[in-house]
Amino acid sequence: MSDGAWYSQGRIIQCKFEWPNHPKWAVLLGEVKDCTYKPLLLFVRFNSRISDDTRKNKNLLPLQFPVKKADYTFLTKDHGFIDCSRIMTKPYYELLAELDGYGECTAEDCGDLLPAHWTEVLEKVLRSPLLNEAYEEAIHNGL
Repeated sequence: MSDGAWYSQGRIIQCKFEWPNHPKWAVLLGEVKDCTYKPLLLFVRFNSRISDDTRKNKNLLPLQFPVKKADYTFLTKDHGFIDCSRIMTKPYYELLAELDGYGECTAEDCGDLLPAHWTEVLEKVLRSPLLNEAYEEAIHNGL
């Protein structure tokens, strides 16, 4: 999993994604190259609740991983979920600038997902019907 560096599988980062348009806590899964061969990081995000669309989808609902504030103190509520059904992406260099305090939003590194949680999150991510082949390969290859 992680060696303590921000750039490792299972690392929790708060950053802004293209959607939704506000900072989210997310777990780093892997890296692919975009169409210009620039590194693009893959994440799954924390949510305070399960969306109505996900609740209605029998294939996606089991891919929500419950988390507690006792384990992740940055959570604003006593519990939340990691949505393992949908992969979020962020350009590597954009995140690097945000971690250094530059850019539209300052990113924050919050350490690692607990090892037992990482194993379960990874299993759920790899079962997602929305996971494409390139992302799956990148996750298996690690960082």
